[in-house]
Amino acid sequence: MPALSGCNAVISDRPFFAPDPSAPTLRNGVWRSVKADCRFDERKPVERWPDCADWAVIRDGEALSYVATTAEQRAPKRWETGRYVVAPGDPLILQQSCASGEGVKPLYCYSGARIMARDASGRVTHVEVWDVSCGPLAEGGRVTTAPWPGLSIKEDNCSPDSADAIRGAAKRTLELTGNDMPPTQMRWVREDYR
Repeated sequence: MPALSGCNAVISDRPFFAPDPSAPTLRNGVWRSVKADCRFDERKPVERWPDCADWAVIRDGEALSYVATTAEQRAPKRWETGRYVVAPGDPLILQQSCASGEGVKPLYCYSGARIMARDASGRVTHVEVWDVSCGPLAEGGRVTTAPWPGLSIKEDNCSPDSADAIRGAAKRTLELTGNDMPPTQMRWVREDYR
């Protein structure tokens, strides 16, 4: 799933959404972003996909990613696991653990989402997602000076005071970005990552 830009993002130190049996289910397997300028053979093992291919393995509420251990170009890679929850509503909200591990304080990041396609069983196979932002940025700014209702600035990001504040910010983010930053298209590729 898409990674947060690191600034002007809605982040919380506690989850605002819990698993809901009425929520749509993402089909388990390999998912990738759809980019016009990133073409390759999807049948190859994911470790051999090019760097332009953003992907994750979705597995029953977990997203597994194969990421570099450092910022160096040829750095070794390792598997990272993060939990996610799809919260029903308009728009859907994707809550992801964005900081976890031994000795690390948990953090939760949020994306808005719209279902684009489902399989014959009703599982989601194509979705567009966008990071939920704190508010409009001034030119050259790292975080908004006008946070949307229910959001409080905290360093370069913001904290929500409710689930409704997150959903409201997701709607406003989509309206604000429009065609300048269209949502990321993510689609299911196959069951097995190899």
